[in-house]
Amino acid sequence: MQITGAVLTIHGDTLAGIAVSDGRTWTFTRDDGSFSLHTVPGRPVWVRRPNGWTGRWWQHPTAEEPVLFQLHPSRADGDPQPASASSNELRFAHLTDTHVSAIDGDPSQAVELAARYGDHTDTTSGLHHALQAAADHGAAFAVITGDLTDHGTPEEFGRVLNSLAAAPLPVEIVPGNHDHYGHRHQPHPSDTPHGGGFLGAATLTRYEQAMGPRWWSADLAGVHLLALDWFSAWCGIDDTDQQRFVIADLATRTPGLPVVVLTHDQPDHDTLALIRYNAAPGSLLAILSGHWHADARRTVGGCHLLSTPAASFGGLDWSPPQLRLITLTTGSETMDLRHDTIPALPKPPRSPTTPRADTLTTPRTTSHPIGAHQHLGTLETLADTVIAPSADINGAGHLTRLLTSNTGSNNDRVDVLWTVRVADEPITGVLTGHDQVLACSHAGTLTAIDPATGATHWTRHLPHRQQRRLLATPILTVTGRLIVGDVGGVACLDPDTGDVAWHRDQLGQVDTLLTYGTGLATDRLAVLPLGGPTQGLTALDLRDGTIAWTDPPGTPPPSSSLVAIDGTDALLLRTAGPTLERLDLSTGQTRWRTTLTGRFSTAAPLVTDEAIVLVTGDGIAHRLDPDHGDILDRQHLHGLRPTYGPYRSTGTGAPTTPVHTPLGPVIVLLDGSIWQLDCPDGPRLVGDVAAPVTTQPILLGLNTLVVLSTDAVVHLLDINAPSAPSTRAGLASWQAS
Repeated sequence: MQITGAVLTIHGDTLAGIAVSDGRTWTFTRDDGSFSLHTVPGRPVWVRRPNGWTGRWWQHPTAEEPVLFQLHPSRADGDPQPASASSNELRFAHLTDTHVSAIDGDPSQAVELAARYGDHTDTTSGLHHALQAAADHGAAFAVITGDLTDHGTPEEFGRVLNSLAAAPLPVEIVPGNHDHYGHRHQPHPSDTPHGGGFLGAATLTRYEQAMGPRWWSADLAGVHLLALDWFSAWCGIDDTDQQRFVIADLATRTPGLPVVVLTHDQPDHDTLALIRYNAAPGSLLAILSGHWHADARRTVGGCHLLSTPAASFGGLDWSPPQLRLITLTTGSETMDLRHDTIPALPKPPRSPTTPRADTLTTPRTTSHPIGAHQHLGTLETLADTVIAPSADINGAGHLTRLLTSNTGSNNDRVDVLWTVRVADEPITGVLTGHDQVLACSHAGTLTAIDPATGATHWTRHLPHRQQRRLLATPILTVTGRLIVGDVGGVACLDPDTGDVAWHRDQLGQVDTLLTYGTGLATDRLAVLPLGGPTQGLTALDLRDGTIAWTDPPGTPPPSSSLVAIDGTDALLLRTAGPTLERLDLSTGQTRWRTTLTGRFSTAAPLVTDEAIVLVTGDGIAHRLDPDHGDILDRQHLHGLRPTYGPYRSTGTGAPTTPVHTPLGPVIVLLDGSIWQLDCPDGPRLVGDVAAPVTTQPILLGLNTLVVLSTDAVVHLLDINAPSAPSTRAGLASWQAS
């Protein structure tokens, strides 16, 4: 149909040369502000807002009546242009995956919502708190990159609209896959879903009717925003249309403005190349996304690829509910981008009945800061030193080697032997071998370092850098091979040279189920606990990477590292239940499988002389019989601080594995509390670093527990055995082992 209309100011003045589009066809207003556009009934028509102007910028037109767009200056003082005094700096907030839901606390109805665990997470309230936090930190506006709702129903869209109308700052939005799931929950005879696979199919009309255009562009505060509908393109519904839109939009945008792309997930290789080519050299500043419920930050070709965790509940990578503040500073010829994450929710109140201060005897502790922050990853010891990862304020990954000197005081001396930058993104795996320190980054950068000097021996970049989220530490086999990767691709390297012996690409469909754990190697197989919807536990032939065996279809994905037991077997935690299983490494055959009590966890079990010990996601300690999987006992860790977890905004969490110590098995929980697990009267609090911990702790020597908190502070705790006779025998046994 052909529509007509005009773009005017609220005072009736004409705005000429303004782009008007429905995302497929384009026109520009004439000198008198009028326009004519050919479109399709039901499709939203929108104005590409020029810099400094805002207002009701999209409508559902009809052929019978002209469409009137009225814009007004975005500044309160009525000036449509940004103020010149401080216009060289702009701050805005990036939120994503708010999953506003019309249900609360019913696990049977939830799709992605934390309510699947019954903890009554209120994502509508979470959206309110996140937007207020953005405004309180000086953001000029906020963007939300999809999964605004959990089910994509009109009621949930209404809740989002109410929240945006009451927001303390302007908000820009794009849809995610969940915003196109309305047909699943409120089917209509007119629904014609398109797509398939793990993420399912999409219907588009509910979003367009309630929220407006699914892709659009605007000049906002000196930045050109390019917003895309990633999921409809992923489903093959309009990928070509969106690519044509990108070309047309970037060809006619205001010259000189940097481009920031809003999309639910990072675009595929072809779309990214198309955007980069049409944006002109150096103009593509950032691509902001979500979808994975996990933090990712990297820079490729000068473009910042930033994925932010969910705003209202914990991420799949144990990241807290958060938003990202982005600050742009304009220089004479360039624009600098800085970013940092901040909490999206108020800190939960501490229970007045928490019996922590009265029962804790703090061990002698030495603390030493090594960076700005550190999330996930592992520590390594070498002789009497600790090798620890950290990230700087720009997110680059560093390694630090620390030497501790026991002075007998509460402040033992810590000497830094060296600190080196090893990757542009955070380090998630550290190991030693072949007279080297080997580090692996979140984006798949492998670096081999001289342990004496910190000098780099070699560096290797795995493919698919822009979309890779590598959380698992590489495997060093007894045959002298380095195995590293996830479901997006696994490589076998020579650890001495970094040369690739073989690479197995795209083992399965890559999506939001992360590979959490590290695998094991036999003399002929590398067995990997791969995430993703299609592969799961997978054994690769060490000679050439061919698949020897894999999980049967429908098996719940792994959620922990593999733990060796009795030489030929392994233990593995899976997401459903959760369940713990014992399996034969050579065949994958399950020997036993036991359902545990508690919530999702990535903390692998620990094998002791008497039992298998592990703690599930909300602080429930289990002891199991190694031969049959029977639960010997189950005890709660009492007095925990309220924190969060994957898909949860309450409870606590166990993202790390227990550690053998002179006290027996000890675990460090997400809240930084340290618990002795094998106590006659139940788990006992033996320490507290008073900061979140997601990096795997390690024991240095016989009695120093090394803990790295998320603020990149290394804590060395003197863990001494108790004097009670009943536990000295256990200590002697532990030392002998």
